[in-house]
Amino acid sequence: MSAPALDQGISSPAHDPEMMTYPSLLEDKSLDHISPPSFGEPTGFTPTSPVPIDQGMLKQGPDDPSTWAIEDVILFLKQMDPQISDSVADLFREHDIDGKALLLLNSDMMIKYMGLKLGTAVKLCHYIEKLKEENIMTPEKSFM
Repeated sequence: MSAPALDQGISSPAHDPEMMTYPSLLEDKSLDHISPPSFGEPTGFTPTSPVPIDQGMLKQGPDDPSTWAIEDVILFLKQMDPQISDSVADLFREHDIDGKALLLLNSDMMIKYMGLKLGTAVKLCHYIEKLKEENIMTPEKSFM
């Protein structure tokens, strides 16, 4: 009888947050037998690994995200995740999400008021946070 994996110096993914990353799940061959559910409406994203953030992509629109029009916001989202669906883009149009609104959005708002699923909202929040980090408010950009 073999000792548990933890006793052998091998950490369990459930106890090691670094091992719980999304890409590592894709590499786990023990999950090959699991197929995604085939019911319900698509959420707007395909089950792919996260798109690497290319900092150059953030510079293609107007410099200050708070000045973006709705279509600039949608262009940004499609650049961040090419798999984003037209239905998500249509939701942003329907709710008039321009640059200022984008910077104020959080996952609760997206879920409660826009009807997005949790996974979609979390991904979008990640992209928004990266945008905020790249465009740290300078004194001339601050709201007065």
